[in-house]
Amino acid sequence: MRHRFPIPLLALGLVAAAAVAASAGAGPAAASTVVLLDDQGLVDEAARVVHGEVVDLRPGLARDGVRIYTDVTIRAVEVLKGQADAGGLVAFRQWGGEIGGRRYVIPGAAELRLGAEVVAFLGDERGPDRAGFTVGLAQGLFHVVRDASTGEASVHRRFAGLNVVDRATGRPVAVPHREPGRDLGEFLAEMRRRVRR
Repeated sequence: MRHRFPIPLLALGLVAAAAVAASAGAGPAAASTVVLLDDQGLVDEAARVVHGEVVDLRPGLARDGVRIYTDVTIRAVEVLKGQADAGGLVAFRQWGGEIGGRRYVIPGAAELRLGAEVVAFLGDERGPDRAGFTVGLAQGLFHVVRDASTGEASVHRRFAGLNVVDRATGRPVAVPHREPGRDLGEFLAEMRRRVRR
């Protein structure tokens, strides 16, 4: 059985979303609608931009006793915007997670997995629980994929669970479920340039 609860939707680039609390066996949830953000939009709206490895994921229960968040820790290879702590770690609290077989899902939210190498555009963490989203939900998370034979690295973004609209017209924009890869080195160089603008 699914239950819908109102949540503050302050994530940048976010138009509307539905939160779903569900048992682990529940079916898929509805999609969230977001404004399509280009590279500069992601950089401008991010509080922090970090390239690194997800080294810890810890779920917690919000003060309301209903919503679940996940504390994410990324060991930074490079912080392009914002700062890491003295140990090179970047902590972020994101809405969504699972506790005791109960899941709290934000359709289209970035899926962070332990051990994953990512480039994350982190939005502001707000409210009494100090939780937030990656910028534009899944738009703000690029997964790093390394070719085992060549060692080349590329970044990919996934749009699963998102309805994407144009900022100016509000009309739907066709986006692939997963974008074609972009060279990691070139991508990071471009993001550094955009942060300095």
